[in-house]
Amino acid sequence: MRGLFAPPIATSDFVYFRFHGPEERYRSIYNDEQIEDFARLIWNFLLEDKIVFAYFNNDYNAYAVENAISLKKSLLKLINSKQIEDEDENN
Repeated sequence: MRGLFAPPIATSDFVYFRFHGPEERYRSIYNDEQIEDFARLIWNFLLEDKIVFAYFNNDYNAYAVENAISLKKSLLKLINSKQIEDEDENN
């Protein structure tokens, strides 16, 4: 949400993301670019061996489910591209 953003700093061995919606609390959906930005941020924490939790607040339009699926797909793309890079380096 506008004006409510914590800096992406990990002070523990785990990171917790709670998504309330980008525009209006509990009534808006994240766009692809926003989801991909969060996926890259989460990916970077995973590369630092952090445990990552991501929670999308429920809303009356079920955007939380759609956003969670989009985030999962974005993370899988990053994981798959990393695996391809690793295979290329090993060959």
